[in-house]
Amino acid sequence: MPRTGACRGCRAQRMSRRGMTPGAFRVYAASWLACAGVVLLLALRIAAEPWLPTGEAPDYALWLLGASEAKPPPPACLIVVYDAAGRQIGTRPSDRCAGAPAGPPAAPAAAVHNGPLLRALACALHSLLALGSGLIVAAVLRNALRRLFRRPAGFAWVARARA
Repeated sequence: MPRTGACRGCRAQRMSRRGMTPGAFRVYAASWLACAGVVLLLALRIAAEPWLPTGEAPDYALWLLGASEAKPPPPACLIVVYDAAGRQIGTRPSDRCAGAPAGPPAAPAAAVHNGPLLRALACALHSLLALGSGLIVAAVLRNALRRLFRRPAGFAWVARARA
């Protein structure tokens, strides 16, 4: 019977097994919440990085999308414009320079045209990967702490020595 403390036939006593008590559960819950909170805040910060005003789309995400050429190549040279008094009034990028070797081939126009869309997709992919990694780490941490604080199911029966 579930409420009996001793067996009538063999006189074995029912004892609670060692394991997670209410105090141990509080420690388990507090430690998991503290650790998971730190992990998820870090994942959120990493996920938000490309969306900040100073952020850029991560190169690995652009590579995963097959858009490594989405960034325009640097200009082969710069043309500096001076006024009649000799002061510099501006610079302008040029694809080719007179007398200089040709630079790398220009990116296809379609890839440059879709650049903002590809950058947004790369930022979204980066954010999903960062948040997903944070959730996986929090779940693994939860399982590890559960094993540490686990209470075996059921009761232990301790048989009395017969006199």
